[in-house]
Amino acid sequence: MFARYRVDYQCDPRKNLPLRSAAAPSGQTLLVTHPLDGTGPWFSYDRVDWHRIQLTRMREAGVDVAAVTVRPDWESRVALTALAAALSALETNGSDYPSVCFWLDGNALGTAGFSAASACDALRMFFECVPARFVAHVPLLGENGPGVASVVVLDGLQPPVLDEVAAEMRTRMPGLIILGTVPSSQADATVPSAAQEGFAISEGALRIASLYAGSVHRESQEHPLARRVPNEYRSSWRRILTNAPDWVFIESWNDHTAGSEIVPTVEYGLEYLDITKAHANAFSSKGAVGGSLIYADLPARAAANTTCAATFVLRNLGSTPWTPEDTSVVLTWDQGQTQPPIAVSNTVAPGELGTFRVRVPIPNAPGVHRLRIGIQKGTKKGASTPNAPPAQAGMMEVEAVAASDLPWRAHVVAASLPRAAETPSSYTVTLILRNDGSAVWRGGETYVTARLLEEPAAGGQPVLTDMADASIALSADVPPGGEAKVDLPITFAHPDGSPFRFSSEGSPRYLLRLDVDIGGEAAVTLPADLREIQLVETDAGVTFFNDYTPSRLPGGRRVPVPIGVRNRGPQT
Repeated sequence: MFARYRVDYQCDPRKNLPLRSAAAPSGQTLLVTHPLDGTGPWFSYDRVDWHRIQLTRMREAGVDVAAVTVRPDWESRVALTALAAALSALETNGSDYPSVCFWLDGNALGTAGFSAASACDALRMFFECVPARFVAHVPLLGENGPGVASVVVLDGLQPPVLDEVAAEMRTRMPGLIILGTVPSSQADATVPSAAQEGFAISEGALRIASLYAGSVHRESQEHPLARRVPNEYRSSWRRILTNAPDWVFIESWNDHTAGSEIVPTVEYGLEYLDITKAHANAFSSKGAVGGSLIYADLPARAAANTTCAATFVLRNLGSTPWTPEDTSVVLTWDQGQTQPPIAVSNTVAPGELGTFRVRVPIPNAPGVHRLRIGIQKGTKKGASTPNAPPAQAGMMEVEAVAASDLPWRAHVVAASLPRAAETPSSYTVTLILRNDGSAVWRGGETYVTARLLEEPAAGGQPVLTDMADASIALSADVPPGGEAKVDLPITFAHPDGSPFRFSSEGSPRYLLRLDVDIGGEAAVTLPADLREIQLVETDAGVTFFNDYTPSRLPGGRRVPVPIGVRNRGPQT
């Protein structure tokens, strides 16, 4: 289940960002409905906490995927950076969260300066700002091939422009499921408009239903809320469940300007959220056992007859919890080689995500092999249910090659790197890196290094900046397929301690590259990760509270006054 998520609200007049979507220059509200939390400075796309609250509520409502509206501009880049930071915070805290997908906001683009290339740039920006593990990936099973594909929605475009954009995206970025909001020969399916009837469904290889939570059958001169009735939305949900589509798109999560949101509001409270939650549970129920592969970082090429550490993220699509006592993840290669079942370590409730860190044995025979990921339910004693095959959750391909044919390679499994960092400031970043090559990384000779690059605003190759040293040596050997955990100190400043230029619209953007520097005879640098980072002015993060200063004080005397000070900044 998808919900369109607007990330273009900006209500903080203190920020060096234009006010967007909530009020006119005169101060008059542009919103038809109003968020239950109000529209103060916190109601802004660059606020990590605002995104965190929205994402948490989405999962409470049963939303699986937040379809993020994106435009090819600086403000969308800032919003995506904050969104990624919110997702990382939820992941770190062990909280559930929806995946995210790209929704091109073609309605806001206009015609001046728009091209298929600019739409592709917006998609590239989305993938640069949002880590792959948070992006919605659809498992490809059977005739669709192995692996996963990312979902892309192109809204507000008409053929032939839609056809041109879809074709250009497929050329530049394979592995996409492209959806249009009108039929297109280049799109895989259509997300139909439900604004008139409240409900619509498109037929095809993918049966997609749309739900509209705003006023239906409304005359053009009527107020947007004139005919908005919760029972209409409830009735549309019943029709959804009757038709049993593959996917459901809700219009929208938080479009307060159209009055079609399901997020809690002053006008309707939690009513639309509760209706969504009740019916989403019925729609998502796939039987007692079911799962879907959301993310996997197993390399596409690995040395034959070795063992490789890997992370699998699965969503529980069944109606019962996965518990350590009765649920296991089963990995099966196409030639029948099955790894012993891996018991889940924590209870995963229906609809929630489970993360599994496993060591996967790579087949002995060279060539391309398919790995099937399944969920096995057993008895409370751990024994599998007789004659009950694992419920397939996903499939992927891995090419087994001779170790001598595998080059030096490194992969970042996890990083606590902030998406926005202050300059000049220092951070300690916890990294987990995997050796995807064929040679051992020697402790004491191998270093993990962070390097800062600048990419020109007009495009071109990024160039290294002069940043203070940020490197640390590995303390032990790391064999092929093994992992190393390090705490890397990074100071975002020049070697003399002076700050970098702040990130801003129209200026070169910053990219932070994490490298593994191999010493000894090899003497090679392995770029392991490249991600965008915003550099902002240092903020001490001072917040005063509990100020007990009396209204009258005696002259000429020093009087102790209790004042509370909270450090909300990143520095001690």
